[in-house]
Amino acid sequence: MDQAVYAKHILTSNKEAIVTVEEAYDYITFQTHLDRRLLDDRCGYVMAKIGDAVDRAFKSSKLKAENLSEVIIMGGGSLIPTVQSTIQLKTNQSPSRVLNTDESNAAGASILAAKIHKLFNVAEFKSPAYIYYPIEIEYDVKIVNNNNEEEIRHHKELLYPFLARQTAKKVLTISHVVDDFTIRVRNAQFPDHLNIEENNQRDIMDVHINGVKEAISNN
Repeated sequence: MDQAVYAKHILTSNKEAIVTVEEAYDYITFQTHLDRRLLDDRCGYVMAKIGDAVDRAFKSSKLKAENLSEVIIMGGGSLIPTVQSTIQLKTNQSPSRVLNTDESNAAGASILAAKIHKLFNVAEFKSPAYIYYPIEIEYDVKIVNNNNEEEIRHHKELLYPFLARQTAKKVLTISHVVDDFTIRVRNAQFPDHLNIEENNQRDIMDVHINGVKEAISNN
């Protein structure tokens, strides 16, 4: 892992790197040559996510590339040439790196702390968190119908649509249930570039509702 991180750092400013893993197996040292082209090829799916993030930023802000006066990027990945070229391709501007990540994080934490503290008066700012990948719930419940017969009903409901606030509270009402059941929470859809086809990769969590029969019998 250390050599992988080392190679990434070297290839941000150089086209080639020598990777060495001492005593990789049975006192044998492994050494190989790695170039930036191979790294870009192996990380192509990650670069696609960067382009998708820029597209989503444009869509959610209702802005276009010509509306931007400057593009500033920060973070460790901002040093990678392919990341810079991907952002430049999407925004039609050469990204600037005038902000230091650690300094920016420290400044943001200081402003937030001052806002919370009662001794300081800080200008109001909001940074709400939104849902970009819709979340749905799905469950099968055993109910008693109008004919007083038990039957299984399948329910599927969109819990958080696109751009819903993450802090929004949801109330789920389920009636006429006579037995325990499980609510399956999952992502409703993924961008095409992720190539996610297996349904189980979209699962977030399962919520098990137990004690239904006991609750009914006690009431």
